[in-house]
Amino acid sequence: MNNHNNSDFPTCFAHPGKPSDIEQVISVHQQAVDLTPCDHPNKHRYLNNLGNSFLTRFEYLGELGELSDLQRALSNHRDAVNLIPGGHPDRLTCLNNLAISSLAHFKRFGELSVLEQAISSLEETVGLLPDDNPDTPACLNNLGNSLVFRFERLGELSDLEQAISRLREALNLLSDDHPDTPTYLNNLGNVVVTRFERLGELSDLEDATLILRNAVDLTPRGHPHKPHFLESLGNAIVTRFEHFGEPSDLEDAILILEDAADLAIQGPHH
Repeated sequence: MNNHNNSDFPTCFAHPGKPSDIEQVISVHQQAVDLTPCDHPNKHRYLNNLGNSFLTRFEYLGELGELSDLQRALSNHRDAVNLIPGGHPDRLTCLNNLAISSLAHFKRFGELSVLEQAISSLEETVGLLPDDNPDTPACLNNLGNSLVFRFERLGELSDLEQAISRLREALNLLSDDHPDTPTYLNNLGNVVVTRFERLGELSDLEDATLILRNAVDLTPRGHPHKPHFLESLGNAIVTRFEHFGEPSDLEDAILILEDAADLAIQGPHH
């Protein structure tokens, strides 16, 4: 359930090789939607697949992607969710896909109402998923990040507190050797730094530094995210230097940020 091309809702492609493949799949899914009445038990599936196809085309084309594809992905995912009653076994997957398209749309257009929709969808998804479901950590992480986005827009401290709580929940469900653990640690550490900047609690700054250092330590040097994690740690230590004025913090931060820059220049696998 972590990505919109979910096996529960099979499409004709997973990783299309050329734009014409995507066009053909969109055409097929659009016909399925158009020919199926709203009271048909599989209508939501066809809408969900069509939404997935539009979102995939947007992601596949990158900078060349049509912004209208984001609009159509969101519209179809929303319609799919609206057709599914509570308790339906397909509701989780459709909710997750609605959250994914809502977040993609928000990041591009910045509409607060769409972010609210993403948060609402993720909150319902998290409420329905058991802790032992492998998708639960990712949904908690996405919810935490979405709450951070809303905090950045509205400045409500409650969003920041909830974000930290959700990100900690996600990490508590993962082992140190899980491939997502360093990313989730980095996310949490940066949010805790944000809370320090808002409230000035020194314990937050110390906690954030430990969390971010853990993210760095768990990430091998050839990993493509290593420079980003080093940068987060370096910036947190700079913040600590600015507060306490310890020369050793400044020296440590410089070394870490230089390492981040060197790795970024070298690229992954070095």
